[in-house]
Amino acid sequence: MRKNLHTFCAVLLLLTSCNSGDSVVLTTEKQTYPASLLNLSTLLIEDENDVSFPMWFNDSMIKAHRIKKITRKSFPRNNFDDEESSSVSTTVPREIREYYFDEKGFLIQLNVHNYYDDREIGSVLFSYSGERDGYGFSKVKRNTFVSKTTKPFAENDEPLDPEKRELDFRMHEKRKTYKRCLVYQDMETGDYLFYILNRKFWGSLSIDSMLAPTPKDNLVWGKPNRPIKKYQVSNKVNESNVRMISYYKSHSKIIKSWEKKEYPFEQKREFTYNKKGICIGYIDSTFSEEMYVTRVVSEIQYNKKKEPIRIIHRSENPIEERQFFTLESFEYEKRNR
Repeated sequence: MRKNLHTFCAVLLLLTSCNSGDSVVLTTEKQTYPASLLNLSTLLIEDENDVSFPMWFNDSMIKAHRIKKITRKSFPRNNFDDEESSSVSTTVPREIREYYFDEKGFLIQLNVHNYYDDREIGSVLFSYSGERDGYGFSKVKRNTFVSKTTKPFAENDEPLDPEKRELDFRMHEKRKTYKRCLVYQDMETGDYLFYILNRKFWGSLSIDSMLAPTPKDNLVWGKPNRPIKKYQVSNKVNESNVRMISYYKSHSKIIKSWEKKEYPFEQKREFTYNKKGICIGYIDSTFSEEMYVTRVVSEIQYNKKKEPIRIIHRSENPIEERQFFTLESFEYEKRNR
């Protein structure tokens, strides 16, 4: 009952924070959903930096909209910004990500630039072969890094402790594909990433006998383009770093919520859709031992072509004082007809 009340209040909060003019509705199974340019089960979450699975955008819509390049800028908050405004006073972003696509809509290159104190402090480039396989995996041909620090990737295939990464990007190699599971290996650490495709083998004993995972390996129920649960395990049954993704039963590709449990904290992201079935935002709530700690209300704004142009993140503390958190913008470069 308390969880239902929290969800209802969270939706009301998003309704009051949005300026898009679209009314918020509690999503039902009978609702219809148009195709979305953003893949919200892989974008704007920690797994986004696994660059071997470039499924952040809908390639069919990229092709249909003739998009050649997307520039995504993340701006920091500073003390001179108006808390009730959706703009920032600084013109220097914290990070710029440039996505380049071929004529089929597939990602062919990703550039990431990081800034600090009005200066670029590093950049990394990833190039792709173009088309992904049926599960969303794409081989990264090469990467170059420019920074005053050391290279972020280990040389000579030597294992690297994840805590020693210069930048939090991960690259994987495809090892094997079975009917029951997919096997990938982290190019830095040597740890494995297992996708167990068939729910018949999601049990702890089946996974241990089939894969014998180490505590540093990652296990995923489902496919890379539709994950259901991701976690690590030790002693066969002790799960840690658990992340759950739920979808609507009648719309298996439409994400409903995202949840992460790592004691003593629990984080949950609940997505909100308008009457037209367009995702207009989400709410990230953090709890500690079932006690509310904080939340971030995010609003997605679109242009007339239903392309996302801005995501506004507002943080809220327990006494309901709202303050501006950060802003992300999306710019599009189109191909000529």
